[in-house]
Amino acid sequence: MPLGAGGQRLLFQVIDMLVASGVKGILNYAPIAPQVPPHVRIKDIDPVLSLQSMTYYVKNLETPAK
Repeated sequence: MPLGAGGQRLLFQVIDMLVASGVKGILNYAPIAPQVPPHVRIKDIDPVLSLQSMTYYVKNLETPAK
């Protein structure tokens, strides 16, 4: 789902507050890759892909090896 201009503005405000608070790492679930200062690490995550991956690995843990 694309972020509108208001959503992007809010995202950047939240990131600015996190950085100003001393946060060193951010998990980003938004569909855009915001810029952060070099001392802050940002990890873009697609929650749907992450859930699919986890489901795959959990299912394989429950299946006995042949």
